[in-house]
Amino acid sequence: MANNRRRIVSASKCKTGLQNVEFVPIQNVETRTKRYFSIHVGVKPSKDWGTIGVVDRCVSLSDFCVTRITDMRGSFSNVYITGKAFSQNQNHIGMGSIIAIKRPFLLRPTETHHSIGLHVDHLQQMWVIGQSMDLAQCSSYVRKDVRCAEWTDIRSGDYCDKHLERVCNYSKNGRMELAGGDSGFDIRWATQKRQSDGSILYESKREKRVDPIAKLFANTARAGRDKEAYYLKGKGLVAVDGSLIQKTAPSKKEATAAEKQELAYLSLLNFLNPAVCPNM
Repeated sequence: MANNRRRIVSASKCKTGLQNVEFVPIQNVETRTKRYFSIHVGVKPSKDWGTIGVVDRCVSLSDFCVTRITDMRGSFSNVYITGKAFSQNQNHIGMGSIIAIKRPFLLRPTETHHSIGLHVDHLQQMWVIGQSMDLAQCSSYVRKDVRCAEWTDIRSGDYCDKHLERVCNYSKNGRMELAGGDSGFDIRWATQKRQSDGSILYESKREKRVDPIAKLFANTARAGRDKEAYYLKGKGLVAVDGSLIQKTAPSKKEATAAEKQELAYLSLLNFLNPAVCPNM
């Protein structure tokens, strides 16, 4: 990732921006941030830290965006970008953007097993370094003329994990000697089933068939209960897909001294003579 990118900010400026903070690789962000909310007695880590990652998920809204950054080695962090950090960088934030995060605010998850989110609001808290050339959209198509929306590291191939698995399974089904593969069943346990296109599909007798419709509803219900979300100041409970789960109630306006005096006067009149203020 270090060399295979289009730069917007020079290496020297990036180094200067992070010189007063400790650099924390994304793979260590979760361990570090959990210590801030730990109930164990001990010295909390310094808030002067930063990290760098590639945006592999991005939901941009009118005044903020929800992103996920990765080190492209299997580690991720959810980042919410608001305020001037968003308005000044929104034209450069997108899939494949390499961004630097500095002294982020921490967002506690609604579920204990979810990761702690990062939030940047000020211009000094983030900048876009450039564009990664290694992150690209999956080459497979989910329907005719509709390309898969997943992005993948093209250094490892042109397909996302889901479609790569399908390609491997298709190859196994096309060759009897590969039907066993690493799926845990021997070739003698495979049964043949002819498809509508004339090809033969090999299935394991020990494999339990699941109704795809039932599986879809089960996954949907589970996803609804298990959606990662964080309380964002001024917004409410915002999920990682950008959806607003619970809106923050507007703060009640404090009554002025004159308004309080008038309300007290009307209350007194109503107490002395209810007919004067029948609606109170």
